[in-house]
Amino acid sequence: MDEFQDLRRVTTDDEGNVYVTNLRTHTVVVVSDDGKHHRELLTKSDGLKEPWGIYFDKKENVLLVCN
Repeated sequence: MDEFQDLRRVTTDDEGNVYVTNLRTHTVVVVSDDGKHHRELLTKSDGLKEPWGIYFDKKENVLLVCN
């Protein structure tokens, strides 16, 4: 699966969801805590270009992403 070939950084939220950057597809993917569901949360159309850094601020409940 091409969508999982260039994963780089990972962070999690308070609910156990996992957020992953993908340089090749210019996306941030969120995976459910049980690993059964995933979806593109942010894409190139949102302004992403090779997202490298990612951090979920649990105090502020904010996802931060660096291109």
